[in-house]
Amino acid sequence: MRKVLTYAMLFLILCTVFCSCSNDEKISDATEADNNILESELLLKISAFNDSAINSKIQTRGWIKPGAWKRAQVIAADIAGGVSGGKAGFGIGSFFSPAGAGAGAVIGAIVGAGCGSYMAYANAYWTRAALKMDMTPQKATLAYASVLKEGNIENSVPKDIIVDYPIEDKDITLMGAKHNLVLKKLIDNDIKLEKVEDCFTKEELAVINSDEYQKVFDKTMSAISNNNDILKIEGDDVTTKVMNLFYEILQKYPDNNDDIEYIINKYIEVIKKSNEISDVDKKNIYSGLSIAASSSEFWEQMELK
Repeated sequence: MRKVLTYAMLFLILCTVFCSCSNDEKISDATEADNNILESELLLKISAFNDSAINSKIQTRGWIKPGAWKRAQVIAADIAGGVSGGKAGFGIGSFFSPAGAGAGAVIGAIVGAGCGSYMAYANAYWTRAALKMDMTPQKATLAYASVLKEGNIENSVPKDIIVDYPIEDKDITLMGAKHNLVLKKLIDNDIKLEKVEDCFTKEELAVINSDEYQKVFDKTMSAISNNNDILKIEGDDVTTKVMNLFYEILQKYPDNNDDIEYIINKYIEVIKKSNEISDVDKKNIYSGLSIAASSSEFWEQMELK
């Protein structure tokens, strides 16, 4: 009997120790995340906005429209692919020239966004036959070339969501429209071109075909494919953390396009005043928000449920 009591006491002690360690780890992780936000005025402002908006929505909303969360996950994947791809494209393109950096950012973002959206859609709505096509940066590049050949990109800018862009830059304002057109071709498997050399520069193609871009692409697509909760992209830089906060509010707050327009313009209002991130990173974020606006209307028209 004494042995039984001794073992029981030992078991309880071990359980207490392990639970205490586990709780300490959770507290440590939470404290580290809080400290990261507190160290940045920009992240602090955005985090406060998120909390206020989400809490106000919870108090006035008793239910979420069917399919709203799934749609938000797909839209978040669009943006994540665009921001990650644009960032990678800029870095790789900068090895060629300043112009190569800008061009690399655009094609990197378009390809990343189109593939990210396709992957998220395939995960959530995998029964469509068109989604059996394997996705690669090269296939998205072919779809993008088709879009450029056909033209009329301006006709695909958002009609309901009005974005207050702080700068005049067609690479940003048309980013979302290009994304929608590329995505539609990927979903419909409407890719007729076999060569893209006459649509892009050697630098642009070098970016997309580089090992560096492929690594970022694979990492981002893996995060999107394995996302069962709020999408989060790995990275310690402020830009990545800003976008992770945007993915969070996107998947918790909006009921409709008016809500999405509101949070996009609020983020732009805070970001344009910040001195914590470079103009290049700001442009990358604005491009991601351009994708958010267009993607929202795209999936609404597709009646994604």
